[in-house]
Amino acid sequence: DAWFDMTVAGIESDLEGFNSGLVTAGQSVTPRYTGLIGGPVEVGCQAENKVLVSQRTLWPAGGNSLEEVIGTDTDKLSDLISTNGGATWSSSNGGLIDTNVNSLDFSPNYSNDQTLFAGGYGGGVYVSPPPNIIPVEKPSLGIGTTTTYWASYADYLQSMLSVTYSINNSAGYNAYNVQITGSSANNGVILKSGLPALIGDITIGSSRPVTFKYLVQNSVSSFRTTNNATCNDANGNLYTYGS
Repeated sequence: DAWFDMTVAGIESDLEGFNSGLVTAGQSVTPRYTGLIGGPVEVGCQAENKVLVSQRTLWPAGGNSLEEVIGTDTDKLSDLISTNGGATWSSSNGGLIDTNVNSLDFSPNYSNDQTLFAGGYGGGVYVSPPPNIIPVEKPSLGIGTTTTYWASYADYLQSMLSVTYSINNSAGYNAYNVQITGSSANNGVILKSGLPALIGDITIGSSRPVTFKYLVQNSVSSFRTTNNATCNDANGNLYTYGS
């Protein structure tokens, strides 16, 4: 047999359906607290054998969204964190004024920034410092040398002019997954190549070519193009270029 008591946010709660908190061996009891808001939930127990405690939260009232959290022995809780699958552990409570944390959430971009948000029992929200995040800024992408030519006699007969752009990363940081997402022209010139055009990664100080074909009528002596592009930095942040 086991004897239980429970507190929510430091206040002892009535264990409905319990016989003075007694649960006999093999028995399962589920007290319900409609509309209860607060935490942490702490369950005390005196028992000779092992017991299992969990908390189920159903929301909204009468809804069908269910969350269940299995209770953990307090002597097994710690402030240790592992960032390599449990191979090594280190303390991670720096900056926490209140180490009694009653809520924990992941950043929406956790796979890239490794950031956690913790809510303290005494109030306040704390943000974990992202470990091993590479400092980045927007890569300096631009268009360098442009070459125009007829790729074939057939293209010449069809007024299909090829334009090769040199996409440069002049300074700053490496650019990843560079794509040309748009290209428009004046004087009635029409882009005939498909978009988006994947260029790939461009490291600092290097460039990559990309070629588009435009339908250019015989009456056109010159035209100007406007190009749009996107890329990611080392942390996965997305940047856009062009109008």
